Amino acid sequence: MRASGEPQKRQEQPDVVELVPKHELDRAEQQIEKLQQDHERLRRENDRLRRELEAALRAGKRQAAPHSRGRLKAKPKRPGRKPGRHYGKQACRPTPALVDESIRVPLPRLVALLRRQGVVPAQVKASPGSASGAERWLEAFDQHLEQVAGVSAGRRKNCLHIVRGLLQAAFENSDPEFSQLRAEHVTAFVQTRAGKRAPTCRKDPGSAVLTFLRFLSTAGVIPPDLQYAVPRVRQWTHAALPRFLMTEDLNRVLALPTDSTAKGLRDRAMLLLLARLGLRAGEVATDRVGRYRLARWQDFDSRRQNPP
Repeated sequence: MRASGEPQKRQEQPDVVELVPKHELDRAEQQIEKLQQDHERLRRENDRLRRELEAALRAGKRQAAPHSRGRLKAKPKRPGRKPGRHYGKQACRPTPALVDESIRVPLPRLVALLRRQGVVPAQVKASPGSASGAERWLEAFDQHLEQVAGVSAGRRKNCLHIVRGLLQAAFENSDPEFSQLRAEHVTAFVQTRAGKRAPTCRKDPGSAVLTFLRFLSTAGVIPPDLQYAVPRVRQWTHAALPRFLMTEDLNRVLALPTDSTAKGLRDRAMLLLLARLGLRAGEVATDRVGRYRLARWQDFDSRRQNPP
């Protein structure tokens, strides 16, 4: 045995060189090259998948660009239907075997276009000066309401109905001779029609007749002052009451005996305020005068208690 204090000598081993056959070296090099190719392919696949995942996550967010469509086409197609055989599938409703209903639809723009192109003959408008028929005058009045006054279709229909009644009441079924139209005819017709209507629409007959008379006055067939024969219709609740009292009537009202009760004295005071001071009815009804006097008295009382 060696002493513990003696250094141990390292055992030296001779260098050994192991020889590998050449075919094994070639096979190892091929495996290494194949592994490198697989590594490069997997790296590219990993990069592609990472880009697709980031694009999908970005598109799922609200902050993503809403108009982004990716790569643009080199030759994009024009939007809309294509002409000719590229139009696409065409479809329409089949024609029914039995037509049980016919609906008349006005086509003013189409008819006007066809008349300008000469397909449809031009419409011959009747002149009120050359014909005296009631319907022709009504047609001319309807055109005046539509083209000049700009009245709606429903309003024109109502006006024509009222004016047709005026012509029938004044001339019956004969052609209208407007030189024979008198003020009493107009007044009686408007009063009769207004009396049969509700309070909310009692002005309609007078308004329609007044518009028609102004139209005739413009055409030169009636004097201009005939339009003043249309009576004014009042619609408010107390239409039967007079608008004002004469001095004699007011003196008779004030001369009536006064009731000695509180209600009678109140009515007497209200009449005197209206007649002598010229206050409005609303001011008396809301007791503004009493509140004004109370405020004046409170101001006087405060100044008396607190002199300067």
